[in-house]
Amino acid sequence: FQAEDGIRDKLVTGVQTCALPIYFKDLALRVPQVVKATCTYTSTAIGASVTVYGVPYQSDYLGTASTSIDVPTIIQDDIVTYFEPRTMVGASVGAASSIPLIGVNVTATVYVKDGYVANWVATAASDELDKFFEFDSVVFNQTLSVGQLYRAIQNIEGVDYVVISTFQKDGVTNTSMSPITSGDTSLFKKGTVSIGTSGGITGTFS
Repeated sequence: FQAEDGIRDKLVTGVQTCALPIYFKDLALRVPQVVKATCTYTSTAIGASVTVYGVPYQSDYLGTASTSIDVPTIIQDDIVTYFEPRTMVGASVGAASSIPLIGVNVTATVYVKDGYVANWVATAASDELDKFFEFDSVVFNQTLSVGQLYRAIQNIEGVDYVVISTFQKDGVTNTSMSPITSGDTSLFKKGTVSIGTSGGITGTFS
């Protein structure tokens, strides 16, 4: 296969080694059951080492309380088997046994326009935030800004304006509300999300 031969040539000759992780990420998606992938690459005087982080599909990602995704042994073995013949002599390829997950905590107060039911608007805001943390939405080395959340909530019908008072990764204070990044080998997940309302029609509705 021409593309793979080209990758092998780069590995053998040492040309463009800084770009190797990109090639490994792309190829890892060809391994059965791997739907997201990244890798780390380390070069030394005696060889090179690549660790592939291959993620299987997660059906209940929004509801997970875990801090990591376990990668089944069969997928780890398939990754190594796939890459070994495509790797230069002296280099090693391994597969990560788990993928770290980083919870994102959000606290928001939604100010509801007159004539709109506060609970319904809050539910719509929660649904919009969930979209950021669905399995199909998260990627490795992802950057998320508070502005993205503001825009998502502000566009909901019935929202006058919104104030986000907490936007941070688990265990990391972010008083400046600066953008947050998941990191090269981690994925964001939904952390503690709290949405309050002010104004609008309150009470219990069926």
